[in-house]
Amino acid sequence: MAKSAPPVGYIIGLDAWRAALILGGIILHGSIGLPPLGLFGAIDIISQTFRMGAFFGIAGVLTAISLAKRTPSIWLRRRLVQLGFPLAFGLFVLSPSIWLMRTAAGDTAATGMLFNWYHLWFLAALIAYSIVIYAMIRLRLDRTLEACIVDLIERRLVRSSTVLLFTAVMSAVLFGIAPTIMAAAMSESAFAAFRTLQLVAGYLPMFLLGYLVGRIPELKSLLLNQPASAIRITAVVASSYLIWFALIAPNANSAFVAMGTADLRFVAASLCPPAAFVLILRSALRVRSVPALVQRVSAASYTIYLLHLPLVVLINLSLRAVLVNAYVTYITSVICSALTSFALHERVVVRSSILLVVLNGKVIGRPVIHAGANAAPVLHAPADDIDAVQRL
Repeated sequence: MAKSAPPVGYIIGLDAWRAALILGGIILHGSIGLPPLGLFGAIDIISQTFRMGAFFGIAGVLTAISLAKRTPSIWLRRRLVQLGFPLAFGLFVLSPSIWLMRTAAGDTAATGMLFNWYHLWFLAALIAYSIVIYAMIRLRLDRTLEACIVDLIERRLVRSSTVLLFTAVMSAVLFGIAPTIMAAAMSESAFAAFRTLQLVAGYLPMFLLGYLVGRIPELKSLLLNQPASAIRITAVVASSYLIWFALIAPNANSAFVAMGTADLRFVAASLCPPAAFVLILRSALRVRSVPALVQRVSAASYTIYLLHLPLVVLINLSLRAVLVNAYVTYITSVICSALTSFALHERVVVRSSILLVVLNGKVIGRPVIHAGANAAPVLHAPADDIDAVQRL
C-alpha cells in the first residue's frame, strides 16, 4: 500500500469562506442584550446548524497543512503561543471590560464571573485539539488510523455517507455526555460561564475529520467526489426545520414546541456540520481568485473577531434605552462593531508588533504571506501556523 503524502499548499478559496464565517459570528453576536426576537432566534439556529462545525473542519485541514512543514514539537510550541496570547488577552482584558459594562448598565443577564471566555472559547478548543493531535502523532496513532482508513477505502468498505454519519454520531455522543460531566465537576457559576465546554467536546470529531481529510488524499477524494450524501443531508436538515416551524410548531403548545425545537437543533448541530464542511471545501477548491477586500478582511479576521463583542455590548447597552426598535439597534451594532474592528486592525494593530501578537497571534518578525488576486487555487504553505488557523 502506497503511503499517503500530506498536502503542502493552502486553498485560496478558504479566504472567502473565512471572511463569510467571521461576518457570520458578528451577525450572531449582534443581538446580545436585546430582546429575543424571531430573527435573532433564526440566526442562532442557522449558525449552530453549520457555522462552527465547518469552522473546525477547515481548521483541521489546515492543521494537517501546517504539520507538513514542521516537526510536531515545534508546531505545538508555536501553536500554543499563537493561540494562547489572544485567548489570554480575551480572558484578562476583554472579559473584565464586558463584565464592567454590563454590570454598570444593570444588565441582569451579566454573568457573575469576571473572567469569561465568551466568544473566544474556540481558541481554547483549538488548543485542546492541537494537544490531541500532538498526542496522536507521538503515539503513532495517526499512522495507524491513516493506514486503516486507506485500506477501508481501497477495499470499498466505506462510503462518503459512512464517514459523514459516523462523524455526526460521534459529535452527538460528545454533545450529549459533556453537560453531565460538567455538572458533576463544576460549580453552578462555572458551569454557566463555561457552558461552551460542551461545544469544545462536541466539535472534536469535526476537527479530526478535517485533519484526516487534509492528511489523507484518499479520504479527501472520497468525500469530495461523492457530494450526493452531503447534499442530501443538508436538504434533509433544511426541510426538517421548514416543516417544523411552518407546519407543526404553529399548531402545538409552547412546551411541546420548546422540547421539539431543542431536540431538532441537537440533531441538526450534529448531522449538518460534516456535510456543510464537504460542500464548503468543494466550493473553495473551485475558487481561482478572491477580491482584494476579502483578503484584507481575512487578514484582519482575528482582530475583528476578538474586538467586535465588547463593541457590540457597548453599542447595544448605549442604544437600547434610546432606540425603541431592537432591529435598528441590532443593525447599528453589527455594522459599527465590524467596521470599527476592521479599521482598528488596519490603522493600529498592523503597526504594532505587540498588538499583532495579542490580537492576531502573529509571531514578531515573521512575514505574513497573502495570496495574489489572480493566484491559482493551491499556492504555498502558510508562513505561520496561525495563518492556517485563521483561514476559517
